[in-house]
Amino acid sequence: MAFPSVLDFSLKKNAIKSRVKQMVHFPLSSSTVNPLDQPIISFSTGNYGQYLDPNSITIQYTFKNLDTVNTVVLDGSGYCVFDRVVVSSSGSILSDLQNYNAWAQLILDTQAGSGKVGLMSSFAGTSASSANTANSLRAGASVASNGTLNLSLPLMGTIFNGSDKLIPVGAMSDLQIQFFISSYSNAVFGGANAFTTDDWQLTGFSICCNYIELDASAQKMIDNSLGGVFKWSTELWRSYNFRIWRRIR
Repeated sequence: MAFPSVLDFSLKKNAIKSRVKQMVHFPLSSSTVNPLDQPIISFSTGNYGQYLDPNSITIQYTFKNLDTVNTVVLDGSGYCVFDRVVVSSSGSILSDLQNYNAWAQLILDTQAGSGKVGLMSSFAGTSASSANTANSLRAGASVASNGTLNLSLPLMGTIFNGSDKLIPVGAMSDLQIQFFISSYSNAVFGGANAFTTDDWQLTGFSICCNYIELDASAQKMIDNSLGGVFKWSTELWRSYNFRIWRRIR
């Protein structure tokens, strides 16, 4: 005869001890990034029982308009400043997504829709006006002369986002992500407006992410079951090729 759970007073097994901590990582060189720079950011590795939550990674920076007279307009969203994103470990390239800015805008258009990206204007650098996001110009947020815009962007399209597992950074010697920053004019929208500029800079450039730390005894159980070898599958974009089409009259 079995009693219902409300009458079962046997003690439950202890849960695995773990904790979650959030960390901010800055580039190895400087948190101030200029067009055509290639900042590299290292994740925390080598701590026994530590895992990186790949869905928690966000890119944070402040877009600064250096022009003291004219306004700058982002090309679609805050992703416009990234020409290429590479993830590597121990000298091996894990993912390499070129033309990242164009690819990211394609994902926003197809997944969020041209009318909904305006909701992201408070953190992703998109335009709050549906008139801008719905037309072919894809004008993003405007930054006034000598003004700034704080951005927080989910990292998309790399090996992290295609993984359905936590990344076992505790068993890795190093894990890095490198950003290839766009040129001055390639990241901003000019159009027919003569009062726009391409003089800009990124400050406070960093990555924010969450790490899960397991108790040593729990990690030991995982090591015994896997033999110390972690294997998992992931889906990712290798590159995105595009062509700019223009009508000449």
